[in-house]
Amino acid sequence: MWIFRLEFWISRLSASAMARPYRLKFENACYLVTLQGVDGLGLFVEKQDAAHFEELLELIASKHQILLHAYALADNAAALVLETPRANLSLYLQGIQTAFARHIRQHYVQSGPIMKDRYRAKVLEKATVLAEACEWVHAFPVHDGSSSLTPVASIKRLKSYPFSSYLFTSGEKDAGITQPDQLLRSYGSPAKKRPQAHQKACEDLVSKGADDWVKKAKQSPIAIGSPEFIQEMEDKHKAVLAGKRVKGIRQYGKKVQGISRNKIVDEVAKVFKVNKQDFFIQRHDSILRPVLSNYLYQYAAMTQQEIAAFLGLGSAAAVSLQIKRVLILRGKEAELDKKCRSLEKRFARF
Repeated sequence: MWIFRLEFWISRLSASAMARPYRLKFENACYLVTLQGVDGLGLFVEKQDAAHFEELLELIASKHQILLHAYALADNAAALVLETPRANLSLYLQGIQTAFARHIRQHYVQSGPIMKDRYRAKVLEKATVLAEACEWVHAFPVHDGSSSLTPVASIKRLKSYPFSSYLFTSGEKDAGITQPDQLLRSYGSPAKKRPQAHQKACEDLVSKGADDWVKKAKQSPIAIGSPEFIQEMEDKHKAVLAGKRVKGIRQYGKKVQGISRNKIVDEVAKVFKVNKQDFFIQRHDSILRPVLSNYLYQYAAMTQQEIAAFLGLGSAAAVSLQIKRVLILRGKEAELDKKCRSLEKRFARF
């Protein structure tokens, strides 16, 4: 195997939760998420598998407006620190797991589960533990429960490891898929020294061990942070389990009320200066239906199947491909990205 196994560290981090707790979902929540593959297979058998998973992290984050602070992939596990402005943690992770399971089915096994249980997620108090959580995630692939490394070897592995956001956050790489600005601000002034401060903190963690962080993370199955924050999150968790409505907490099974689809059609037509009928005409070289599909999915609370029926696209898979197309093109075409940003500002005011 080309990446070291991390089941030991995941089990230590999540051992306090015997059963899967109700996940608190609210706007601008920050989470530490771990995903574990089934025993005996490995999520990332080849380097191409990890590279594909990174592509999914980025594409589906754009689709669901997720802020990705940090990530790291190990042989049979992944760890993420992310923020959900739209309280849609499950949609994001389900999208990744479904797409990656399709990849595994195509290349390795045709039946059986891919993931061991479901993902684990704890709410983070961003103001106090964001930096620590991201440091732990970046150190994640270096630790190995079956053998010990010298401090020098641990730091060397940290600096050479390709499938995490560490090299980008620490300034060793010029491009990455995360948004590390908020994380780096945790290290104070001067701003130009922040990447080096994060690098030093990660080196200390891999050379001295993660016991302090693991102890902090095990204090609650729900949240990580100050005692006051943990108590607040656990109180809300208990209230939801008791069937009470909690302000700001999204309930399972409750459909989110979105912007009307006709309003979204109107706004997209205005920005792109086209007739509304143009969205219902199939043109392979047109970006109109991909753009509209993307915003109906993001803001109208429509499923991909509903969008397919509305636009005459045939299937939910076709809608998914349309959305993926516009996300890729936005990174290449400045004018398209400018129009999309204008639309997003409009929709945010509704």
